[in-house]
Amino acid sequence: MKKFVKETSKKFATGALAVLATIGSASLGVSADPTPITPTNGQDFTITEESEATIDVLGFSTEKVYNYELNMSWGDMKFVFDRGVYDPATDKITKKHINNEWAYCEIAAGLNGGAATAATQSAAGTGVGYWCGFDGSKNHVEITNKGNGNVELTVTGNDEVSAEDGEASAATPGTMDIQLAVKSSDITADGWSVTPTTGSLTTATMKTGGYSAVGTAEMKVASVADGIATTVIQKQFNLDGSPASQDSANSVEFWINVHNTPDDFAPGGSVPKYDVSDPYAIESDGDDETNWVSIGSFTLNFNPIED
Repeated sequence: MKKFVKETSKKFATGALAVLATIGSASLGVSADPTPITPTNGQDFTITEESEATIDVLGFSTEKVYNYELNMSWGDMKFVFDRGVYDPATDKITKKHINNEWAYCEIAAGLNGGAATAATQSAAGTGVGYWCGFDGSKNHVEITNKGNGNVELTVTGNDEVSAEDGEASAATPGTMDIQLAVKSSDITADGWSVTPTTGSLTTATMKTGGYSAVGTAEMKVASVADGIATTVIQKQFNLDGSPASQDSANSVEFWINVHNTPDDFAPGGSVPKYDVSDPYAIESDGDDETNWVSIGSFTLNFNPIED
C-alpha cells in the first residue's frame, strides 16, 4: 500500500511539473500586438480583443508680438506774463496775481518753488516781469507705457515764433526759451539723459503737484533743443502677461518752464496785453483781440524698442 501511494504521488508530482513547465513556456512567448482602432470622437465603440487608440496632441506658436500702448496727459500749458501793478501802499510795482495758481512763476523769478503772497509780493523777484502759472499742473506732462515693449522718448523743442502766425520770422526771428525740468531723483530712477544746449544743467526748485496741492522738488533744468532729453519708458508687462521687473519705471514725467519776455521773442509785441483779474477769462472766442496765442511748442518723439 505504501509503495502504491508513493508511486502515485511521484507520478502526480511529475505530471504537475510538466503542466507548470508548459504554462511557463507559454508565458515566455511573444504575445500579439494590440489591434489599432480609430474611434469616432464622442461615439460608442466596441472591442473584442486587446486594442489601442491614439489621440494626437497639436500645437503652434504665435509670432512674438509687441504691444506699445501709451497714455499721455498734460496740463493746459497756459501761462501769463505778469507785468505787475502799481501798489500805492508800498509805492512799488508788485505782482498782479497772487494767492492763486498764477502766483507760481518761472524758475528765474527767484521764488524757489513757492508762490508770491501778499506778504512777499513787494519783495524783489516775486514774479513781476516773469511768466507765471507754473503751478505744477499746467506745466506737467506724464507718459505711461501700458504695453509689453519698451519705448524710447525724445523731447525736442520749437521755441521760435513771429508776430503773425507762430512761426519764426526770417527777418526778425525771436527766441522763446522753453525749458525742460526733470526731478533730480528721476534722472537716475527713470534713466533720463538731459543735456543742455550750452553749459551745464541748472538745479532749481519747482512746484510739482498743482495749485491746491503742497509740494516742490529739486529739478534739473535745461533749455529745450534737438535731442535735449531722452529716456526709455519701460514696458509694464512681459510677453506672458506678468508684470515686468521694471514696471515701476513704466511711467515718466517732466515739467515745462518758460523764460524771456514777450518782446524778446515776438518782435512787434504780438503777444496781446489784457488788464484782467482772472487770466482764464482770456479764452478763444473768435475775437482776435481776446485769444491766447502760441509762444512756442515742444515735440515728443516715441520710438518702439524690441528686445
